[in-house]
Amino acid sequence: MSAPVALLRLSVLAALTGATHGAAAVTKLDAKCLTLQCRQAASGVLSALDKKSNPCDDFYEFSCGHFGDNHAIPEGKLLWDNFQILQEAMDTHSRDILNAPVEPGEAAAVSKAKNMFAACMDTDSQDRRGLDPVVELLHQWGGWPVLNSDWTPFDWHRMGDIVAEFAVPFIFSISSLASLDNANSTAVYLDAPSLVLPSPLLFNTETPDLLQALNRAEGGVEDLPFTKYLVKMATLLRDHLHTNVSDETVRKDMADVVLYMQRLSKATQVLKMDNTPIGQRGMAWTIGQLDQWTKETLDNTTMDWVQFLQRAFSKSGVTVRADHPVIFLGGEKALAGIISFIEGSDPRVLANYVMSRLLVFLTPESSREMRDAAFEFYVQQGYITTDYPRWLYCVHKVQDYPSVGFSHAVAYYYKTNMVDTQTLEEAAEMVSDLRAAFHDLLAENNWMDDETRHAAVQKADAMLVLMGFPSWCDSSAELDEFYNNIEVSRGDHFGNVARLRSFVQATNLATLGKDRDRNEWTQSPLVVNAFYNSLNNRITFPVGMMDVPFFYGNHYITLLDYARIGAIVGHEITHGFDSVGRQYDQFGSAFDWWSAGTNAKFEERAQCFVKQYSSYRVSELNKTVDGQRTLRENIADNGGIREAYRAFTRLKTRRGMEAFSPRLPGLEQYSPDQLFFIGYASVT
Repeated sequence: MSAPVALLRLSVLAALTGATHGAAAVTKLDAKCLTLQCRQAASGVLSALDKKSNPCDDFYEFSCGHFGDNHAIPEGKLLWDNFQILQEAMDTHSRDILNAPVEPGEAAAVSKAKNMFAACMDTDSQDRRGLDPVVELLHQWGGWPVLNSDWTPFDWHRMGDIVAEFAVPFIFSISSLASLDNANSTAVYLDAPSLVLPSPLLFNTETPDLLQALNRAEGGVEDLPFTKYLVKMATLLRDHLHTNVSDETVRKDMADVVLYMQRLSKATQVLKMDNTPIGQRGMAWTIGQLDQWTKETLDNTTMDWVQFLQRAFSKSGVTVRADHPVIFLGGEKALAGIISFIEGSDPRVLANYVMSRLLVFLTPESSREMRDAAFEFYVQQGYITTDYPRWLYCVHKVQDYPSVGFSHAVAYYYKTNMVDTQTLEEAAEMVSDLRAAFHDLLAENNWMDDETRHAAVQKADAMLVLMGFPSWCDSSAELDEFYNNIEVSRGDHFGNVARLRSFVQATNLATLGKDRDRNEWTQSPLVVNAFYNSLNNRITFPVGMMDVPFFYGNHYITLLDYARIGAIVGHEITHGFDSVGRQYDQFGSAFDWWSAGTNAKFEERAQCFVKQYSSYRVSELNKTVDGQRTLRENIADNGGIREAYRAFTRLKTRRGMEAFSPRLPGLEQYSPDQLFFIGYASVT
């Protein structure tokens, strides 16, 4: 058993086995808190509690045994837990904001978000336009070989143009991020693309996910659900255009596309499985050096990196120069392989691939038949249910597609109308306690040497926490400036989606050549999650997490806040020191700051985690957990609860036990320590 797990279990058992003594010790705290919020908090805990289970035998069953009995999975949902409950509440608030009429004098960005939502919901208008926007797109971009005998091949220049226009990663994912070797500056990042759908969708194999992404095909590639979806999409367009293309040609061409994607996926999968330290496998060059290397390495290559990237950056306002830094994390051999693969491709297959990939992104925003085809495929793969509501689709299309969308505009409304400043103050106090708790645990650590511990303290001190919203979200002027370059039309849902993708990408690429901004929000503040970013040594703690049941911001319910959101923030802090996070220093640069001896001790303890979690069996799947694959999350989970409990201990010392009186009704028999662990278990 690893030391962190041992300490955690001892803490839980100490709290639980002291139940009798704990109850006697808190007789002065028996007064009940009967406010609506206290009663709601108590009800949430009690509705999950299974008092017939022995907490010392099965603490999870004791804390959560009745959750499923009292929380049936609602229509439109594949699963239902506290994260989903809160996300639905946030989504409902967003729907109400976006569905409200455009108000005179409101922020222009808010009006744009409302108009985009209205356009998304107006399926009648989409059906009247039908496939005309798709046909126009095909004409604009040189046709789709499966349907058009007159089509234009894709060279690197045209590939850069279409990336700029639609922000779809066809061959490379392109972004501007903090540089690996100097995190205070920015660099172009090239990465192998995650395909339009998770790569297992392209193969006749089961995925390790709980929701199987792929149904086994009885035959060959033509029988794959994804191939059938592409065939359906092409057939609908063929019939609309009245082109003389046989069903056999459509099936063969789309099967060739899937085979092409399989080969591309296999070529890039090696990169994603590479466990070499980040700082040792990245190619950190200038664009000019990359271009020279490419021409020296690959005979007769047509790649001109400056020209390709300039076209990809064309909407960003940045002039790409040969001296701009560029980073490819896959290494020279992998990059040469990808370029050779593309340049050696059959031009017809490559063009079919590019257009198929683009159309999978955009055709669901056109006619009813295309929406139905996409809907049927995603239902079949287990991503959504048959009763998935349109309003929910449109909320997420507007506010976090891709990544941030119009979320800042919706967050502006939240911040100015719905968030109590006391909530943010309570959260800030908790984060301060979590930082101090992490310092305490570092000081007590007996396997780090002093040099490494000192560097860890420096990194913890430098860790930035973005909390709630972007700092400028309460300024309508700054908000409107941010969204100034995105055009939204209430009658053009198809175009809105395409333009939003391009806008979000251009906003990111515009940072090239500038000092990195650690305060930049790269996720929606309305998502129910928290994030750690290694390149910025930064935690993002969105307002989406600052609501019940994770966060109450109420003096009497603080222990539940520390147990729940405290453990989540602690989880993200720990990510800065896990098997990947520890490869970055306090600034976010890739740097090995661990001594050899401390590194060996870390690996020894990490393997203890791997062994422990690999012994857990998921009975529904008849499989054991892959402890190596889940290592980072397991380290973060264990670190998070330890930090949260230590922070809670600091809170008790500072406020005194009287701070936890009056007590939550129905839970008076549990001491604050016991209720802390019950509260933690009942939402995780």
